[in-house]
This record gives sequence, structure tokens and C-alpha cells, in this order.
Amino acid sequence: MATPRDAAAATAIAATFRLDGALAATAIAAVVATSVDLAIEELARRAFAVPPEFEPFQGTVAPYTIGGVMLAGLAFWLTSRFVRDVARVYPRLAIGALLLSWIPDLALLVINEPGVSVPAVASLMTMHFATTAIVTVLLVRMGLRCRVAIVPR
Repeated sequence: MATPRDAAAATAIAATFRLDGALAATAIAAVVATSVDLAIEELARRAFAVPPEFEPFQGTVAPYTIGGVMLAGLAFWLTSRFVRDVARVYPRLAIGALLLSWIPDLALLVINEPGVSVPAVASLMTMHFATTAIVTVLLVRMGLRCRVAIVPR
């Protein structure tokens, strides 16, 4: 039979870092985000006629995407070492990093580089957003082990 004390209890979810899950999430995110970024790049070239002179699209974006994903995985690990509520803090950190990554993109509009256009910069910003979303969701879902506990209020 439930007591008033049981009714006052709250459910708390504690999440702990899982190295195997975080490594798997980082690897999967690298593959998925690279594929998505390459698709965005190709779409931008065809649909928005982004010229070949656009510096960020010269060569391939794949190494930069993979490097960014690896840095995100490292940031997730560091966050898990120093922050108790990683599931809440890491997405905020990722949003901050995303906003910072848009500064050089927007600066391209001010600096008169060859091939720069609003659609070209918007596609670059879309790549950064897509990669951030993919990495954040995978790391938080796969990189943490959750356990539920009943905690008295």
C-alpha cells in the first residue's frame, strides 16, 4: 500500500558517461554527418549554382566534417569529466559552438572573396547545423548510461 511518503517521492534520472557508447556515437556521427554534408554541398552546387571559386567547397568538406565530429566527441568526453548533468549541459555547449562556427561563415559575406554568395554561405551554415544536430543527438543518446532512481523530495 502506498504511503504519503511514497507519493512525495520524485523520479530522478542520473546519467553516467559510457566510453564505448561515446566512441560508437562519434564514429557513426562521422559517417552520417559526412554523408549529409556532402549531399548539402552537391545540392548547393546544383540548386543554388554555387560557383567552383567558393573557397570552402574547393576539394571536399569530408575531412573538415570528420575533424569537427572528433572535436565534438572530445568535448563530450571532457564535459562528462567535469559536469554532473552532461545530458543538459552538452547540448547547450554544442549550440554555443555552432553559433561560434557561424562567425567565419558570416564573415565571408563581408570579405569580398571570389564565389561568395548568400546561398553559398547559407549552405555552409546548414552543414554546420546538420553536423551539430547529428553529433549532439547521437552522443547524448549513445554516450550516456541512464539509471532511474526514486528520490524523496
